[in-house]
Amino acid sequence: DEGREELVDVVTEKQFTKDTTIIKQGDSGDYFYIVEEGTCDIFVNDNKVMTCNAGDSFGELALMYGAPRAATVKAVTKVRCWAVDRDTF
Repeated sequence: DEGREELVDVVTEKQFTKDTTIIKQGDSGDYFYIVEEGTCDIFVNDNKVMTCNAGDSFGELALMYGAPRAATVKAVTKVRCWAVDRDTF
């Protein structure tokens, strides 16, 4: 239970409306996201490469490697995510 409480203390709920760009390829990374509900499409060089649904995650590469975002992620539906910031990650 203590580990769960620590995790809850470091995540932030983020909500996005349909058609919102959540992250943009080439931008610096600020958060790692875990999808709680909704659907997101992931694009690399404007080509759709995958879809994320509840339980999926994205955004870790830019935080792990200090590199620009490798993909663009757009909300297909209303999306609710849990986000962990760069410093905590």
